[in-house]
Amino acid sequence: MYKFHLMAGACVAILGLVPGAAQAAAAAAADNSVTEVIVTATKTGSTNLQKTPLAISVVGGDSLKESRVISLKDISTVVSGVKIDSNAQDTIVRIRGIGGVTGIGDGDVSVYVDGVYLSRVSVAVQSNFNDLDRVEVVKGPQGTLFGRNAVGGALNFITKRPTHSFTFNNTLAVGNYNLIDEAFVVSGPISPTMQASLAVGYVKRDGYVTNVIPNMPNLGSSNRRNARVQLQWEPTEKISNILRADYIYTNEIMSTNQTLLVRTDDPRIAAGARYLAPIANSTVGDLSKVATDLTPYAMEQSYGINDEFRYKINDNLTISNLIAYRTDKSRTLRVANDATEYYLSDFIQVYREHQFSEELNLQHTFGPLTGVVGLYYFKEYQRQYYSAISGGRNPGRTGAGNYTLQDTKQPTTSKAIFFSETFHVTPAIGVTVGARYSQEVKGYDGINTQTVYDPGAANNGALMVSTAGVDFPFIRGYGSKTPALSKSQNAFTPKIAVDWQITDDSMVYASVARGFRSGGYANSARKDTASGTLTPQFTIPVRADFDPEWITTYEIGSKTELFDRRLRLNIAVFRNDWTNLQVTSGIAPSVNITNNAAAARVTGFDIDALAKPLDGLTLTASATFLPKAQYTEYKNANPPAGILLANLTASGDPRLKPANLNPLGTATYDASGKRLISAPKASIILTAQKDFELSGGGQIFARTEYQYTSITDFAVTNDALVQRPAYSLFNGQIGYKPPGGKWRAEIWGRNLTDEQYVNYINAGSQITAAVGTPRTFGVLLDYSF
Repeated sequence: MYKFHLMAGACVAILGLVPGAAQAAAAAAADNSVTEVIVTATKTGSTNLQKTPLAISVVGGDSLKESRVISLKDISTVVSGVKIDSNAQDTIVRIRGIGGVTGIGDGDVSVYVDGVYLSRVSVAVQSNFNDLDRVEVVKGPQGTLFGRNAVGGALNFITKRPTHSFTFNNTLAVGNYNLIDEAFVVSGPISPTMQASLAVGYVKRDGYVTNVIPNMPNLGSSNRRNARVQLQWEPTEKISNILRADYIYTNEIMSTNQTLLVRTDDPRIAAGARYLAPIANSTVGDLSKVATDLTPYAMEQSYGINDEFRYKINDNLTISNLIAYRTDKSRTLRVANDATEYYLSDFIQVYREHQFSEELNLQHTFGPLTGVVGLYYFKEYQRQYYSAISGGRNPGRTGAGNYTLQDTKQPTTSKAIFFSETFHVTPAIGVTVGARYSQEVKGYDGINTQTVYDPGAANNGALMVSTAGVDFPFIRGYGSKTPALSKSQNAFTPKIAVDWQITDDSMVYASVARGFRSGGYANSARKDTASGTLTPQFTIPVRADFDPEWITTYEIGSKTELFDRRLRLNIAVFRNDWTNLQVTSGIAPSVNITNNAAAARVTGFDIDALAKPLDGLTLTASATFLPKAQYTEYKNANPPAGILLANLTASGDPRLKPANLNPLGTATYDASGKRLISAPKASIILTAQKDFELSGGGQIFARTEYQYTSITDFAVTNDALVQRPAYSLFNGQIGYKPPGGKWRAEIWGRNLTDEQYVNYINAGSQITAAVGTPRTFGVLLDYSF
């Protein structure tokens, strides 16, 4: 707590001192003011960030290179409100504490590349391009302009368009763990009306988590490559068309939830579940080591193509059309249920996805009225093939093992019409009204087959002999050309906002907005094909579908530039009312359901500041505070299994409802009033960069970055065993730019203090974690002409 107050005080002090420093530097050079930032989040064309009544954080220009922002996973290092959780093969994006993933993969934060929605966010995680122009982080629900699955907000990665003159940029970084990070982009004209660009990236790095099991590879390696080509055609001043295609490939050893946080013989574990695991227990307390006899890996290939057409009809009307297709296939293997030298189980998941989308917009300006009207269409086909083997042994495990095979198909079709209109009552006061009406149809088809194995003797890893096979079809129509189940849902997501441009450098705004995450189907009750009856785990039918979840956000904010535009200060205060939360939980071995189980409220505020108080000195601060982020009603939460459930039972926690009182045969927990998962009270990012001009025209620069994240919960029980302590990270760079600035060389380091921290904590038969990146360092050479 002392550390939190100290860091919060430091942030406030910096923000308080910056104006004084800027005032003292009033006589500094005129070019020392903060530069204008252009955004496209309103879909009405390019607008000035400071005159756009939205809470947007933008990372662009030199900041992209200086902070090494090249993919989704890097955004949380520069925007405090964004948190990226890596739970096994799932990447969960949260903004302002809002986020999550259902059993079918839909998230609460929508991710885009050049305006194209990505159903699989791993595409943005694995990219390694150096052709990014900027990243726009739009905070709060964006149900009007961005639609489905933008409950927490939207992230848009915007690439550089091909240039009208020849340019080339190459960036090479090498570092510890045998890092090689190479990326280049070449761009230029190929005819008087056509330009093209090619960007290629490659990253390879050894694993940074040491596997102490002999002859087993380390975890957390990188091995990915990608390419993107763009072709721009501008036959007239009014017409432009840009065609983009990209390819991404990755084949890596994952750093999954295999780091053991609590010893297997810890007294907090129920007596019957304790056992000795000498090798794994020796790693507890050192997050750089694991003991796993199976290598978790992730392989993925993704292809995408899109075409963006714009036609400026006249000074008042512009029509644009964005059409895109993407296909993705992946295969992952991970260990489950344990993190010791004893093999217990493993999961293999094969994923196929195809998506097609089209968005047609009409942007218009008529006197005081500016806006956009649009149509949107999205069609997707997902198929997930999932197999699990559970039959290994450790000294504490008894009972039968099993082999489970699950195959699901999930088609989705979404259509929407939307508008957003801003009317300026006076030149300084604007009123924005927008709405989106969406219609979505989701299908589901699936099958589950389980084979039970004889428990046999405790032989530390050998699979048992098969004695029985039981087939459990989820849906009777599996295998047909049309989905066996189909669910239609409609959503109306309005927004209203008022903004007042007090002066040319100061604006305030207030807004109310609504967003939704679409409903769908989850794996439901199993039926024995031989007897035609429900299995013993189910005495009543289980609902197979779940409804959309909703969020309403109330926000007020201010955007100000002070002291001859040497200080930019943007502040937003918000309240999120989150209802019908979709929660995925296990109700039986190998069976998960997703249902609407909770309501929550998140209140807090953001601060984004940029200052240039002295010549050559740039300071930034990004802070998000969430003093209240809790479940307001969550009476039937699924409690963490294993250790935590045993502790809850042993302590007689009155919030726990025993399994024998639940028709589904599982324990439930009243999490009402508990803090949300992965919603720290404070997230702070501070940076400082000083450029020193040399007499010969060259430049030396030094940059430091500081990140602080307060205590974070990863279980609805808020149990201390599944609670990440507060941690701080320090990054630094020192570099040189010669006269002319065509190249730069730097020495860089990240997590300089080698802080050991975790990205995610999982509670099961053991308490395990996915660890954060340790200290990394190296040199970088960037060349442009």
